[in-house]
Amino acid sequence: MRFGLLYLNEGLTESGERFFSEEWVKYTNTPSDTSLKSRANGAQF
Repeated sequence: MRFGLLYLNEGLTESGERFFSEEWVKYTNTPSDTSLKSRANGAQF
């Protein structure tokens, strides 16, 4: 499975295995003060 699909599926593989946590997905989608200036999100994605 590709990384983008894992990300869109909140860390779940096609078979339902957890590859990374839902908290990580939320973190990467949450803007921070610094990231708002650079137009990136919490983990600089």
